Amino acid sequence: MYNIEEYIEDWSENKTLIHAGDLMSAAISNSQIDNPCVVEAALYTKEHSENATTAQLLLANNLTKTNKKYKEEKIVTKLDDISFDCIATPNDIYQQINKLRNQIKSFPYNPILYVEMARAYISIGLEEKAKYMMNIALHLSSDNRFITRAAARLYIHLNDFDQSHYILKKNQALKFDPWLIASEISVNLLRNRSSSNIKRGLEIIKSQNYHPFSITELSSSIGTIEFIHGANKKSRDLFNISLQSPNDNSLAQAEWALTHKLPIYIDREKFINIKCDYEAKALFSLQNLKYEEALIYTIDWIRDMQFTRRPIVLGSHIAYTHLKNYKIAAKILEIGLTSNPTDSLLLNNLAYTYALDNDINNAERCIESLDRLGEINVLPSTQLCITATKGLIAFRKKDIEKGRGLYQKAIDAAYLLAKESPTYYWKAVLNYIREELLSTSKFNEELLNELDKIKENPYDTEIKALKNDIIELNKQRLSGFRPHN
Repeated sequence: MYNIEEYIEDWSENKTLIHAGDLMSAAISNSQIDNPCVVEAALYTKEHSENATTAQLLLANNLTKTNKKYKEEKIVTKLDDISFDCIATPNDIYQQINKLRNQIKSFPYNPILYVEMARAYISIGLEEKAKYMMNIALHLSSDNRFITRAAARLYIHLNDFDQSHYILKKNQALKFDPWLIASEISVNLLRNRSSSNIKRGLEIIKSQNYHPFSITELSSSIGTIEFIHGANKKSRDLFNISLQSPNDNSLAQAEWALTHKLPIYIDREKFINIKCDYEAKALFSLQNLKYEEALIYTIDWIRDMQFTRRPIVLGSHIAYTHLKNYKIAAKILEIGLTSNPTDSLLLNNLAYTYALDNDINNAERCIESLDRLGEINVLPSTQLCITATKGLIAFRKKDIEKGRGLYQKAIDAAYLLAKESPTYYWKAVLNYIREELLSTSKFNEELLNELDKIKENPYDTEIKALKNDIIELNKQRLSGFRPHN
């Protein structure tokens, strides 16, 4: 059900019974017992039976007795072939939870099982239960690298960056473990703070005492910091180090840097065998305007990390902005809301998607959910998007004056944020102009002058797409064809 690549990576670097046991536990919990590395770990455990625990031997015996044939995954290459069957439903997750409960009864001191239980709970939005299970895992093995990183990721998902940082700082191995240092630097970036471990991280990178794979995320993390601070040469050098032996995370971060015009070279043919690199592939496809391909990779990314918000936002954006496939966009957002039921941005984007598809009843249902949640802890940027979406719904209900008033309110709010991020301002303006074109016979031509004022950000494909939509709608209007919403 979940990605076990980190366990595989750790086993590949550390051929010990402890790491073999962690990998076997994760594989059984996530139905990935056919993985060759898992089988290797099981055989290693049996070969070292004199030093293995009873629990480790039981896992190894169960794995080596199982004889399953490998199944090839269906390769999706067209939008019409997209299926969401590969993504776990709440019923699937509850079955996984029951399975994990039974395993915990047999192995109550195995921290990996509690990590997997936490991941299952967070996938269906049960935050308190997820935190409870993760805290048990930390209590059982507070200095285990993977448990620490998993716990830190959980609290990042919950937007509790300080707790995430606290967990990382408590691990004694932070002083020398490049994986933990990489995580600590990244979390501090989210906290808008500088990490005291950057100097130590650079020393580790320059020491050449670590395998390139062991420092790939560390090099990527510090490279990102240098890029943000405008030190492009230092950033480029660090990203090049990270690309000597990348994993899925560092490869995706390199794609992000390349998208933002950092001059690095990514030999994608060389990295074709990297597991779970869906994020990197999605970003590369989006950068090259291959929207169907980007959406397909994003759905794979969602399957791999179902509780994560980023692929949900990206995938739905690609679907409703570039492909105009509102049904797929809505499905993606509904999946995201299973794990994040009170996420105001996802609820707003779902309301926006429904409204674009003229499904007003469902759009208003989402707005009602947002109204019940209230404005507490809602970012100003999200709040203005909600106001604009209400304007869209009013336009689609033919309540033109109400729609204009709501859009103007959103545009005014966006103007206040324009210095920080003009994207919200132009999105509000462009959505408003589109609705005027669709809804009124006496269109105000002066609105089109706003298009010439837009300074397009090359990274924001949504602005360009909205602008092109308006240009096309206006051509239809001038030709005598009356577009309908």
